[in-house]
Amino acid sequence: MLTVMKTGMKTGLRQLLHRLGYSLHRASIVEGVAAQIASQAQLIAGLREQIDAQDHMVRSLDAANAAKDTQLQALAAQLEELRKRVADLDSLVSIELGRDARFRQIIGSVTARYFVQHERTPDISIPFDEVRRDSSPDWVQYLLDRPELSEPEFAVFQYFTDPDETVLDIGAHFGYSATSIWRAGCPAHILSIEPNPWHRPSLELLRELRPGRFDFIATGLSNHTGSLKFVVPVVEGLGIGGLCSAAIERELDSAIPENLVKYMRTYNAGIPTPRLQFAETDFAVAPLDDVLAAANVTVPLRRIAAIKIDVEGLEDEVTEGAVRTLQQHRPMLMVEGANRVPEVVARLSRLGYRYAEFDGGRIYLTEEPSVRVGGFFVHDSKLEHYRASGLLVAGPGEPAPLDIGAKSADLVS
Repeated sequence: MLTVMKTGMKTGLRQLLHRLGYSLHRASIVEGVAAQIASQAQLIAGLREQIDAQDHMVRSLDAANAAKDTQLQALAAQLEELRKRVADLDSLVSIELGRDARFRQIIGSVTARYFVQHERTPDISIPFDEVRRDSSPDWVQYLLDRPELSEPEFAVFQYFTDPDETVLDIGAHFGYSATSIWRAGCPAHILSIEPNPWHRPSLELLRELRPGRFDFIATGLSNHTGSLKFVVPVVEGLGIGGLCSAAIERELDSAIPENLVKYMRTYNAGIPTPRLQFAETDFAVAPLDDVLAAANVTVPLRRIAAIKIDVEGLEDEVTEGAVRTLQQHRPMLMVEGANRVPEVVARLSRLGYRYAEFDGGRIYLTEEPSVRVGGFFVHDSKLEHYRASGLLVAGPGEPAPLDIGAKSADLVS
């Protein structure tokens, strides 16, 4: 009995231990599975973070692409606008070229009939007294008040600072040269010389407004005493006094036609075929040397510092009639035509003058042919004075002159 009970107890104990081992093994498996689940959960959380980061990056890229698309659209719109502007400019250039070609055709036809075939029919010829003047005393105060120079070359007169000197204004028109000389900062007296009676009222008013500082002589200049036939272009009945000349036929190849095109482009752009005519008249002329010798004017003529010469092709004759004046005063010359008139260059060279080109308010010596409308001639005896004042500078590629005074000061120090 006891043996049976011991055997039963052993069997029960074995079963209990077996069950307990199974439970422990199962618990170990469960713990391992739980650990794996936790690890997988961490992995999943990490993957979610990566997915979120990738999603944020994608959204950022989408936003950047959208911004780029917006920029590209804006650039495309700007490009289209530029294309339209270019097309408009092309159209405008074509219109202007066509208009200029039409103007040149008119000018060529009328000048050929007037100066070559010598026609004087009313469609191309008009009496001088019937021409409307392009000059008015009402403009004088405006000329005195305006801050601009009529031409940039007048800036050189800022270096003429002696109020006791005098500047001659040959070819004065209605006074814009004189007022520009003052506007540049030059305090000198001015004597204007102008043959066209259209401009006398303006010059008389200027003399009244600047007593003792300005005067004028109503005559033309040449290399002899007598009279010359002057011709003035007339567009739509209005005379272009600035192109009035006794040598207009010399400039029919370039200067006169180009100036007429510019005039028509500026003032007659809305007229398909502007009417061009010419008017003639005789003006008294004399050499500048004789005019100054007989002058009874209110400005002093003891020291002539500069002479502006704008005589529409008559520069050769005017400089020939001014030799004594140039020899005596050796003034700076501002000459229309620059150094393109061989006779003028040769004469002035014999008198000791050298050509100087305008550049940014100053001038520099050169022997190169100029492409500017006007230029300057300076006397050899005045070069150092002009350099010291700042008017004359070294030209392109030319070394600046040595400043002896500055160099000596450096050595002493």
